[in-house]
Amino acid sequence: MRKTARQRDAEWALEVFDKAPYVTVSMTRPDGTPYSLPLSVVRRDGQTFYFHCASEGEKIDCIKANPVVSLLAVSKCMPVFEEEKLNFTEHYHSAIAVGHAEIVTDNSEKT
Repeated sequence: MRKTARQRDAEWALEVFDKAPYVTVSMTRPDGTPYSLPLSVVRRDGQTFYFHCASEGEKIDCIKANPVVSLLAVSKCMPVFEEEKLNFTEHYHSAIAVGHAEIVTDNSEKT
């Protein structure tokens, strides 16, 4: 983070994830190119997020090839015009999580 004074703690970040209307999940395709898409996620605790997908397809291919993923949540987003600067800016809360994706096979965990 470039401006460390804006850095927040994990509790604050989890609140952003909980309030975000969707989360962008970024992965790496088997050929090494990036793949990002907006998804709805469910959080079990401070370290476990779930998202739904089909049992085959691009997300599964990405996870099998490279399970490292990045999640980006943005909430409380509001454009603002700064009169004194004659400039538009954006006020928002954002949080990023990086981790490893796993394919859940246990039906009780899926439920």
